[in-house]
Amino acid sequence: AVRQTSRLPFGRLTAAVRHATCTPHSAMGARTYRDLEAWQLADDLRREVIAFTAKPPASRDLRFCSGIRDAAGSVCRNLAEGFGRRRPREFAQYARIALGSLAEVQDQLLDARHRHYLSNADFTRLLALSERVRQTTKGLHAYLDAFVRQETPNRRESSQNGKRRGIV
Repeated sequence: AVRQTSRLPFGRLTAAVRHATCTPHSAMGARTYRDLEAWQLADDLRREVIAFTAKPPASRDLRFCSGIRDAAGSVCRNLAEGFGRRRPREFAQYARIALGSLAEVQDQLLDARHRHYLSNADFTRLLALSERVRQTTKGLHAYLDAFVRQETPNRRESSQNGKRRGIV
Protein backbone atom coordinates (compact mmCIF):
# COMPACT_ATOMS: atom_id res chain seq x y z
CA ALA A 1 0.00 0.00 0.00
CA VAL A 2 1.42 3.33 -1.07
CA ARG A 3 1.30 6.10 1.51
CA GLN A 4 -0.74 9.18 0.78
CA THR A 5 1.56 12.16 1.12
CA SER A 6 1.40 15.79 0.39
CA ARG A 7 3.67 16.70 -2.48
CA LEU A 8 6.75 18.60 -1.51
CA PRO A 9 7.60 21.35 -3.98
CA PHE A 10 10.80 20.56 -5.80
CA GLY A 11 9.97 21.20 -9.43
CA ARG A 12 10.23 24.98 -9.75
CA LEU A 13 12.12 27.46 -7.68
CA THR A 14 10.19 30.51 -6.60
CA ALA A 15 11.80 33.92 -6.35
CA ALA A 16 11.61 33.66 -2.57
CA VAL A 17 13.54 30.40 -2.59
CA ARG A 18 16.11 31.70 -5.06
CA HIS A 19 16.95 34.66 -2.90
CA ALA A 20 16.62 33.00 0.49
CA THR A 21 19.68 32.13 2.48
CA CYS A 22 18.44 28.65 3.23
CA THR A 23 19.30 25.13 2.32
CA PRO A 24 17.26 23.26 -0.25
CA HIS A 25 16.08 21.08 2.63
CA SER A 26 14.18 23.91 4.28
CA ALA A 27 13.00 25.23 0.92
CA MET A 28 11.44 21.83 0.17
CA GLY A 29 9.75 21.74 3.55
CA ALA A 30 11.62 18.57 4.53
CA ARG A 31 12.88 18.34 8.08
CA THR A 32 14.18 14.78 7.72
CA TYR A 33 14.80 12.50 4.77
CA ARG A 34 11.59 10.66 5.74
CA ASP A 35 9.65 13.80 4.73
CA LEU A 36 10.79 13.46 1.12
CA GLU A 37 8.16 11.99 -1.19
CA ALA A 38 10.92 10.31 -3.20
CA TRP A 39 12.18 8.51 -0.08
CA GLN A 40 8.64 7.56 1.01
CA LEU A 41 7.87 6.00 -2.37
CA ALA A 42 11.27 4.27 -2.44
CA ASP A 43 10.53 2.87 1.02
CA ASP A 44 7.16 1.58 -0.23
CA LEU A 45 8.97 -0.12 -3.12
CA ARG A 46 11.53 -1.61 -0.72
CA ARG A 47 8.72 -3.03 1.44
CA GLU A 48 6.97 -4.49 -1.61
CA VAL A 49 10.22 -6.11 -2.76
CA ILE A 50 10.79 -7.60 0.69
CA ALA A 51 7.23 -8.94 0.70
CA PHE A 52 7.39 -10.65 -2.69
CA THR A 53 10.86 -12.09 -2.08
CA ALA A 54 9.73 -13.55 1.26
CA LYS A 55 7.34 -15.94 -0.53
CA PRO A 56 8.07 -18.86 -2.86
CA PRO A 57 9.15 -19.18 -5.57
CA ALA A 58 11.38 -16.09 -5.23
CA SER A 59 12.34 -16.90 -1.61
CA ARG A 60 14.13 -20.06 -2.78
CA ASP A 61 16.56 -18.03 -4.94
CA LEU A 62 18.76 -16.48 -2.26
CA ARG A 63 21.09 -14.67 -4.69
CA PHE A 64 18.19 -13.05 -6.48
CA CYS A 65 16.51 -12.06 -3.20
CA SER A 66 19.69 -10.60 -1.82
CA GLY A 67 20.38 -8.62 -5.01
CA ILE A 68 16.97 -7.04 -5.47
CA ARG A 69 16.55 -6.32 -1.75
CA ASP A 70 19.96 -4.66 -1.63
CA ALA A 71 19.22 -2.55 -4.73
CA ALA A 72 15.82 -1.49 -3.39
CA GLY A 73 17.36 -0.60 -0.04
CA SER A 74 20.14 1.30 -1.79
CA VAL A 75 17.63 3.72 -3.31
CA CYS A 76 16.39 4.65 0.18
CA ARG A 77 19.87 4.69 1.71
CA ASN A 78 21.28 7.00 -0.96
CA LEU A 79 18.42 9.47 -0.63
CA ALA A 80 18.83 9.44 3.16
CA GLU A 81 22.60 9.84 2.99
CA GLY A 82 22.39 12.62 0.43
CA PHE A 83 19.88 14.47 2.60
CA GLY A 84 22.16 14.01 5.60
CA ARG A 85 25.12 15.56 3.79
CA ARG A 86 23.33 18.94 3.99
CA ARG A 87 24.96 20.18 0.77
CA PRO A 88 22.87 20.51 -2.41
CA ARG A 89 25.68 19.38 -4.72
CA GLU A 90 26.33 16.22 -2.69
CA PHE A 91 22.61 15.56 -2.29
CA ALA A 92 22.18 15.79 -6.07
CA GLN A 93 25.02 13.29 -6.52
CA TYR A 94 23.38 10.83 -4.13
CA ALA A 95 20.04 11.30 -5.89
CA ARG A 96 21.78 10.31 -9.16
CA ILE A 97 23.20 7.22 -7.45
CA ALA A 98 19.71 6.39 -6.15
CA LEU A 99 18.43 6.57 -9.74
CA GLY A 100 21.11 4.07 -10.76
CA SER A 101 20.07 1.69 -7.99
CA LEU A 102 16.46 2.11 -9.04
CA ALA A 103 17.35 1.11 -12.61
CA GLU A 104 18.89 -2.03 -11.13
CA VAL A 105 15.64 -2.76 -9.24
CA GLN A 106 13.63 -2.29 -12.42
CA ASP A 107 15.91 -4.70 -14.29
CA GLN A 108 15.59 -7.25 -11.50
CA LEU A 109 11.80 -6.90 -11.61
CA LEU A 110 12.00 -7.89 -15.29
CA ASP A 111 14.19 -10.81 -14.29
CA ALA A 112 11.63 -11.81 -11.63
CA ARG A 113 8.88 -11.84 -14.25
CA HIS A 114 10.99 -13.94 -16.63
CA ARG A 115 11.71 -16.42 -13.84
CA HIS A 116 7.99 -16.51 -12.97
CA TYR A 117 8.61 -15.13 -9.48
CA LEU A 118 5.99 -12.44 -10.17
CA SER A 119 2.63 -12.60 -11.86
CA ASN A 120 2.08 -10.13 -14.69
CA ALA A 121 -0.28 -8.13 -12.46
CA ASP A 122 2.27 -7.91 -9.63
CA PHE A 123 5.04 -7.06 -12.08
CA THR A 124 2.95 -4.27 -13.60
CA ARG A 125 2.08 -2.88 -10.16
CA LEU A 126 5.70 -2.92 -8.93
CA LEU A 127 7.04 -1.48 -12.16
CA ALA A 128 4.48 1.35 -11.94
CA LEU A 129 5.54 2.04 -8.35
CA SER A 130 9.20 2.05 -9.41
CA GLU A 131 8.33 4.55 -12.17
CA ARG A 132 6.74 6.84 -9.58
CA VAL A 133 9.93 6.57 -7.53
CA ARG A 134 11.96 7.40 -10.64
CA GLN A 135 9.86 10.43 -11.52
CA THR A 136 9.92 11.90 -8.01
CA THR A 137 13.64 11.23 -7.62
CA LYS A 138 14.32 12.84 -11.01
CA GLY A 139 12.26 15.83 -9.89
CA LEU A 140 14.22 16.04 -6.65
CA HIS A 141 17.48 15.82 -8.57
CA ALA A 142 16.36 18.56 -10.98
CA TYR A 143 15.41 20.77 -8.03
CA LEU A 144 18.79 20.25 -6.36
CA ASP A 145 20.63 20.76 -9.63
CA ALA A 146 18.79 24.04 -10.23
CA PHE A 147 19.58 25.13 -6.68
CA VAL A 148 23.28 24.37 -7.21
CA ARG A 149 23.34 26.20 -10.57
CA GLN A 150 21.81 29.29 -8.99
CA GLU A 151 24.27 29.26 -6.13
CA THR A 152 27.32 28.62 -8.34
CA PRO A 153 28.35 31.34 -10.79
CA ASN A 154 29.18 30.21 -14.28
CA ARG A 155 32.86 29.19 -14.14
CA ARG A 156 33.60 30.32 -17.68
CA GLU A 157 31.98 33.68 -16.99
CA SER A 158 33.96 33.99 -13.74
CA SER A 159 37.25 33.23 -15.44
CA GLN A 160 36.48 35.71 -18.24
CA ASN A 161 35.70 38.42 -15.68
CA GLY A 162 38.95 37.62 -13.89
CA LYS A 163 40.94 37.96 -17.13
CA ARG A 164 39.34 41.32 -17.85
CA ARG A 165 40.33 42.55 -14.41
CA GLY A 166 43.87 41.24 -14.77
CA ILE A 167 43.45 38.66 -11.99
CA VAL A 168 44.18 35.53 -14.03
